[in-house]
Amino acid sequence: MKSIKRDLDKVITDFDQCRKAEAKRDLEAKAREYGFSLTELVDFKSSKRGPVAAKYRNPENSDQTWSGRKRDADPLLPLLI
Repeated sequence: MKSIKRDLDKVITDFDQCRKAEAKRDLEAKAREYGFSLTELVDFKSSKRGPVAAKYRNPENSDQTWSGRKRDADPLLPLLI
């Protein structure tokens, strides 16, 4: 059973890769019709933000830090106010 699942997962992955390649070829052809390259039309930069250095640190416990993102600063809030 495990080998069948492994084989099926590989087939699904290969199919997805083929579909992506086909879609990319189609998009590149359409962009060429308009006189552009695909890279000129699409910004490939990742929108996912990476880790950020800590901006705030608890002076009493240097293990408690906060980058200024999200709401995980609950232990530091009293010190920031």
